[in-house]
Amino acid sequence: LRRTAAGLSQRERRTEISLSLWERVGVRAYPRALSNAFLAGVVTLSACASPDGNQASTSGPAGQPRAKTHLVAGIFSDPEGFQRNVTNPGGGGAGKAPGLTEAEWLLHNGLTYLDEDNLVKPRLAEAVPNTDNGLWKTFPDGRMETTWTLRKDVTWQDGAPFTADDVLFGVELNQDKELGIVSPPMLAMVERVQAPDAHTVVVTWKGPFIEADQLFGVGFTAGGMNAIPRPKHLLAQPLADDKPGFLALPYWREGYIGTGAYRMQEWVSGNHMLMVASDGYFLGRPKIDEIEIRLFSDINGVITSLLAGSINLSLGSGLNISQFLTIRDGNPDVKVVLADQLGTATPIFPQFIDPDPSVIGNVHFRRALLMGIDRQELNDTLNYGLGTVAHTWLQTDRPEYRAVANQVVAYDHDPRRAIEMIQGLGYRRGADGFFVDSSGQRLSPQLSSTEQAQQRMAIFPIVDYWKAIGIDAQPYIIPNAQVSDQELRAKFPAFHLVAIPLDPSSGSMQAFRSDSTPLPTSGYRGSNRSRYMAPDFDAMLDRYLTTIPIRERLSALSDILHRQTDQLTMMTLFYQGSAIIMGDSHVKGVTGKTVWNAHTWEMT
Repeated sequence: LRRTAAGLSQRERRTEISLSLWERVGVRAYPRALSNAFLAGVVTLSACASPDGNQASTSGPAGQPRAKTHLVAGIFSDPEGFQRNVTNPGGGGAGKAPGLTEAEWLLHNGLTYLDEDNLVKPRLAEAVPNTDNGLWKTFPDGRMETTWTLRKDVTWQDGAPFTADDVLFGVELNQDKELGIVSPPMLAMVERVQAPDAHTVVVTWKGPFIEADQLFGVGFTAGGMNAIPRPKHLLAQPLADDKPGFLALPYWREGYIGTGAYRMQEWVSGNHMLMVASDGYFLGRPKIDEIEIRLFSDINGVITSLLAGSINLSLGSGLNISQFLTIRDGNPDVKVVLADQLGTATPIFPQFIDPDPSVIGNVHFRRALLMGIDRQELNDTLNYGLGTVAHTWLQTDRPEYRAVANQVVAYDHDPRRAIEMIQGLGYRRGADGFFVDSSGQRLSPQLSSTEQAQQRMAIFPIVDYWKAIGIDAQPYIIPNAQVSDQELRAKFPAFHLVAIPLDPSSGSMQAFRSDSTPLPTSGYRGSNRSRYMAPDFDAMLDRYLTTIPIRERLSALSDILHRQTDQLTMMTLFYQGSAIIMGDSHVKGVTGKTVWNAHTWEMT
């Protein structure tokens, strides 16, 4: 916030008032007194000043000054450093740091990345290994080999060459159990990693693994990082000298050195990070000169700053749909893209072990209940109309869906048919309109959720839909005090509604297996929520998890989805609404939630 020297006392007071008011809405402004000599040049300089008030540089074409471009982003976290990304990659509990992985992607790259279409693309490697290009080989004994050829035009931001030794060093750090780094689970399947030369890395796998091409990439795990390369020339000696102090090195903060489009210049705790364009970036110097990332400990600070226009963009998670809508309606200058991609499906899980009532084990009863729910109305009201009806957990806009769509069984909203199906099971409607069995016992299944579940309010209209077709369903919200009771969570009597991330990854598919079922022998821990167990279904999952060629793997996925939708092992309702902030009107080129193309972003 600039002020003139003339009339300083009065203007200084106004400046102080402005600073105080701006701080309340999340704007951190700093006063700068301008000399009278400087004021003489203000008119000239203003012609080439950037919209955010940055002073002009002198690097423009034909000797003309060019405005320095400065993007201000916000993240809903104030972490101690990037070590959070390797010590708590899932971002759970107190370690959650939304936006921190995106900040690190600006500074560094993996061998591969995931683009906005969920496709694996090469970055520090020349190609993604696959069976067609011969870089992914399978052997008769079940072992595999993936080969990575590194680009030869990549350097670290201190000028040192990027080599295969850096990839091997990254693996070494992830495998060192004394460091406190959470190793990517896939590394347990690796037999050895070798570097035949400075630009080749060969990984030998103990057995089939469908995501082997993601080992050295970013954007794939919940935390966004796998075994990415680290600068051996900078970190090997400090690791040898002081292993306990390794994660406290300046490297993890203001001393970070990567291979990315931007390099770290400044990190002020509780305030901001400042990153500047890397002149030697192998994909070309970024178009935006500086990216400032402001650190917010309160999500309302992010929202207020977007509404006030004091930040151009927000990075990472932390906002819900209603907050996205608040930003869209409160500042038309901020581009909020709604339903650009489908979010996670919201499913109802039926109980398959000793359900109460026992008719839940009958697939015709489950089909009737699903047909009794107006899922389109649920999406339009609870989901702000931003998703679509979900007939399976696999989003219809994912690249895999087209290959499997004809195997997905759909159930349209048809209350009359639902009533007929329940009557066909031997139930009759009493004088009050509710179904009863032969002994006069009313059908009263429980539909539960938790206070923590984002879509928990959906259980009340669902109960109303079921009552309308004669099912006296009972809603139940599990209180927070009992959420950690694993046995209670596993042994819900009838139906349980909870939205969990599901995708075609190995982790999600493993969650459907019988050995992932919460049982007394496992302390009721496990991710198979419905507790559906069938040996032939496990065989389908195993075929998917061990099939490397993509066409054969999609065939296995088709069989899995057909079984799940035909037997309704889960009853999916709708895909949750999603939204992305592409930045305000000054920002051009943002394509999605990640920052893989940040070097192409522009500021007007």
